[in-house]
Amino acid sequence: MRNNKPLLFLIISLGIGIILVIILIISSLFNNDSTQEPQPISSEVKNTSNPQDTASFEITPLQKTIIGKTEENFVKNNNKIISTTEENGIKTYVVQSFIRQYTNEIKTENGIVVFESTRTDISNPPPPTISAFKRIYGEPELVLNSVSSIGKFISAYIYAEKGYTLFANRYTGTVYDVHRYLPMTLSSYQQKYNEYLQEAPPYPQERPDEAN
Repeated sequence: MRNNKPLLFLIISLGIGIILVIILIISSLFNNDSTQEPQPISSEVKNTSNPQDTASFEITPLQKTIIGKTEENFVKNNNKIISTTEENGIKTYVVQSFIRQYTNEIKTENGIVVFESTRTDISNPPPPTISAFKRIYGEPELVLNSVSSIGKFISAYIYAEKGYTLFANRYTGTVYDVHRYLPMTLSSYQQKYNEYLQEAPPYPQERPDEAN
């Protein structure tokens, strides 16, 4: 009877080789996934993020971009764009908000997002409040009474050196709008984004009945 041991050894060796090749292919696929571009920010609010690191900072679960990192093509490919304007090298995209009756703004410069405004979802209790943000991120550099289409008695709570401004009702503390941008000095912010800072007359000391 002829010895089949060499043939059996060859079959086993081929089988082991095929298994090793499959393992290498699977490992390569997992490694490629880990080096892909950042995905859209998750819906979970991460209050443990470092406010100084605007690129990884998530202040509202509805924000769509990472300031200073998200590319313009992502904005164009992942939003319903209402209008686009350009001035002094800065493109402004007005996009549909997750909350259908509102729009948000995203600004890009040199192909990178440098600003995003995001309306908050106050219909999903509890609504975001300025007091909660203060507990985590401290006092703002400046608070301005602001004329706003959001509603009456809106104040802008400016954290320019951290790269965000919160627009909230002065009396209830409800945050209606969040602006994120590249960190800068307060004076630079007031000059660069003065279009959003139209100062309102002084508000009453006592809470008016219509402040809700």
